[in-house]
Amino acid sequence: MAHPNYPVALGVGVVCARRMEEGYGAASRDRAMRNRARRRSKWLGRKWKSSPSGKDSLTSDGFRVEVYERTPRWWVWCLTNLHTGKSVEVKGSYVTADAAKLGAFDAITKVMAMREEQIAEGP
Repeated sequence: MAHPNYPVALGVGVVCARRMEEGYGAASRDRAMRNRARRRSKWLGRKWKSSPSGKDSLTSDGFRVEVYERTPRWWVWCLTNLHTGKSVEVKGSYVTADAAKLGAFDAITKVMAMREEQIAEGP
């Protein structure tokens, strides 16, 4: 935690941070972090559909995620926004399908966090 009236950053828990921030949202950020960690730990255990072509897919949070092996031993993911129809494919590759699935989860949660920030900032 950093404060303009203190010269160095402090590592503090949520209770102390809440007191130091004087209500600037430490508890809500902590709750969001815990929720994301819980969702990420359950992500691989969700019911992924497998296509005959070898793609695993899942629909979540307004996105369709597809994970497939691009070349032997290199997995990629593709996200399709179900509201706009736009698709984005990962620029890198992953060694396992599970690693690619977790990469897709990270991308979805990043997009969702950006949306929440835009909503909080207003028009």
